[in-house]
Formats: sequence, C-alpha cells, structure tokens
Amino acid sequence: MSGARRYQWRGDRVERMRQWLERWVDESPGRVAWHTPMGPIRYQALGDAVSRMGARFGEAGIGPGQVIALDVDEVVEAALLMLSAMLHDIAVFPLDPRLPGESRERLVRQAGVEWLAESCVGIFSGICALTPTYLPRGEGLLRQSSAERGGARIGDLRLLIATSGSSGDPKAVMLDEGNLAAAAAASAERIPLREDDRWYCCLPLFHIGGLAILLRALRAGCGVVLDRRFEAGRALDAMARHGATHVSLVPTMLYRLVASGRRAPATLRVALVGGAALEERLFARALALGWPLHVSYGMSECGSQVATWTPGDGGWSPGCAGRPVPGCRVESLEGDGAAGGRIRIAGAMVMRGYANPARRGGDGLDGEGGFVSEDLGRLDAEGRLRVVGRAGRFLNRGGEKRSLAEIRERMGRHPEIQELEVAAVSDPEWGEVAVCLYRGEVDEAALARWARRNIPQPWRPRRFVRIAAMPLLASGKVDYGALRRLAESS
Repeated sequence: MSGARRYQWRGDRVERMRQWLERWVDESPGRVAWHTPMGPIRYQALGDAVSRMGARFGEAGIGPGQVIALDVDEVVEAALLMLSAMLHDIAVFPLDPRLPGESRERLVRQAGVEWLAESCVGIFSGICALTPTYLPRGEGLLRQSSAERGGARIGDLRLLIATSGSSGDPKAVMLDEGNLAAAAAASAERIPLREDDRWYCCLPLFHIGGLAILLRALRAGCGVVLDRRFEAGRALDAMARHGATHVSLVPTMLYRLVASGRRAPATLRVALVGGAALEERLFARALALGWPLHVSYGMSECGSQVATWTPGDGGWSPGCAGRPVPGCRVESLEGDGAAGGRIRIAGAMVMRGYANPARRGGDGLDGEGGFVSEDLGRLDAEGRLRVVGRAGRFLNRGGEKRSLAEIRERMGRHPEIQELEVAAVSDPEWGEVAVCLYRGEVDEAALARWARRNIPQPWRPRRFVRIAAMPLLASGKVDYGALRRLAESS
C-alpha cells in the first residue's frame, strides 16, 4: 500500500480537525471545552492556548510531517500538547509513563520519532515552557531527512498510538487525519453528541479510548471532563458534580462502580463499555443500578470504535458487540474456529499501518488496505458482531482445542466469583490445561467441586487459584502475560 492512499468520509474532502476548533471559537467562545482539576477551560481559551503552543513548536524547529513523542503524565498538559500538535499538522505519539524504559525506547525507534516533549507549564497563562529535545542515543536515526528515509511517506500523519499489549509487546499504530476524522464521525452517528453534553474521561490519553473522547467532543463542540485517574467514588462524584452525560469504561472500572452500590448519575445517557469481555452478571447488576450501557468493540488500529451495541439493538448476551459503526465494513474470515473466524475490518478509519522509521503505510494491512484482527467473531442474522475470543487464546488439551473465552463464560456462572480469567499452561500429560484465576469468597476446593458438578469435562479447568487482584495494564485491560505467569507459578 502506498503513502498516496486517500481516505473519504461522506464526500471527497477529508475533514480538517483544525476547523472543528475554529468553528467553536467563532460560534461559542464562552462554552466550556474542558472541565479540569484546575478549573474550566472555554473554547476561546483553548483556541488561544493551541495557537501559542503552535508558535512554540515553530520556535523549537518542530514542523509539519515530524513526530513528537510525549512523556507527560499530567492530563491537561498532555491533552493540550496532543491537540496542538495534531492541529498544526505534526504527528504526536503519547507514551505510557508506566512502560519500562526499554519498551518505550523500542516504540519510539519503531516510529522514527524526531522529538520528545517532557514538560509544559503555564499553558493557559501565556508562559509555555515546552522543552523538546532530540531523544537520547539517537545515533543519527532520528535526524534522518525525508530523502534519507526513502519511500513514499504518509503526508498527513497525525497520531501514533500504542496498542494495549494485553497479549504481547505493544505496537505503534499510525493514524492520519482522515482516519481520525472518519472515526469521530462514525462514532457520532452511532452515539450522537449534543453541544451541551459532557463526556467524563477517566481513560488514559496514551490509549486510543481516551484520546478518541477528546476528538469526538471537539467535533461536536461539547465538553470533556478530564480526570487524572480512575477511582470509583471519585468518578461518581465527578460525574454528578459536572452533570456528565457520557462516560467510557473498561469492564473492570464498571465492576468497581457497581461494587460501590451507588446508582449511576441521573444525567448519564451513555456508558460506553469496551476493551475486554463483559460478563452477563455484571451487565445485569449495572442495569439494575441505572447504568445506560452501550457495549462496544474497538481497537487502536481502527481509531477506537468498530461496533457498538445500543439498547435499541435488541437483547444483549455475552460477546455481542452490536452493529458495525457507519462506514466500517466488518466480516468474519473462515477457517480459524467453528464459532467464528478472524475479524476483518475495512473503511476510512482503518490505520495507515504499524509504525516504521520510514513512516511508509501498509505494515500490518492486507492487500486491499483492510485489517485482520487477532479476535475471532461472526455476524449474526441481524448484522450484529459477536466476538468469541482471541485467535491465540485457546486451550489445546490432548489435541482438542477449546476457547478460553468459552471456559471463562461457563466459570463465570458461579454466584460467588467477582472477577475471573482463564489461562492455558503447559502440562506433561495433556499438553495444556486450563487454570482459573479468580477473585471471590469461595475457596479453591469448593470451586473445584462446583465445577465438577456444573461444567462438562472439556471446559473444566484443572486448577483454581484465588488471587487478591487481577493483573491489569494501564488501560485497565487484563495483562494476559502476567496472568499466564501467575497461572504457571501456582
């Protein structure tokens, strides 16, 4: 795939994200764009800050077509730096501060990053101290010119974002302006936003789920409530205080909100849940407490949302991700499992490719520009996507394959289990056996007896391990590598 590929969304012209901000500065300068721990930031102030930041980029020698990595932990600073770079035609790569140093360096080298921004202070007072420097130990790689890099580069690259790394090392995904505009437009058609809406953002901005909220809100001209971290009581208080209408959550966050026993804020219209499988019992408990659930399936490679179940789509059951968002073509490829094949996605929101130092498009895409996920799924008779597991997350027991997702679903029927995951570990007799790791009141011996009575042999774990906390990544997703290590050491 060449770097000359163009993207469209309802017309021949790619939407310019810069025009979104300009519109609201002109039409509604006093409307609050961001509700932050330091107070409200209105569209006029946001526009002024973005302009000042653009001037700072220019003074530092950072220009269109370059990539700046962000090692910034403070949420408002990070949000402003990211938005300012993208609106000035500079690609931005937000880094997870929790990643080990060697992983971070591998990612920035993979992306061919030229600049690193470590801090920015006084961003709304007019005193902006951006400190960009060449990355250490560059050895010339980061100083290469476009000609030296060779090949047709992506001309409108705006974002590099790391995948969650839940099943391995994270990869850097390249998204251009057309990808991001198409993703925001598709989301708005499935989940409409009004100008007086407020989206509570407690997902990290260095993952696509958090950053997508900023862009959806900017396109709609509504507000975002930026929070530094997630904590159930804090989140409930903040949503109530700001009158939040929308929130994005991973299932672990929803579990903790539900466990608090407090009802959903009365103003909330959409609780978008994605990032991992949602259990049926948690779904039912959340509905009983008034949470307006919308269950979503998405990924960094597609700008976030791919499919979303809404209450108007009929009954929900585990694995149901709803209909694909407009402009997103989803199909199930045959041959990877009886319940469903690998999920293939095509459309304007699909990435330009995985990052490489030359920033050429196409890595990780098929010959037609589509992306084939590691997830397995199928489309039902109503056109809804049903996700049944990961291609690599199978138990191979005595030569017979079983989906770990299906084993997990069956074990989740025990009434005293709060959270659980299932891992496959090596076994000298069977090749592999399933280990159930869980949080709950029931002890291992009692759970094993229940499993013998209620779960057929092919789906029954051989070992049960009660743990204090589920290993999670910064995004809130389960860290399957750490989970497997726990299972192997049990």
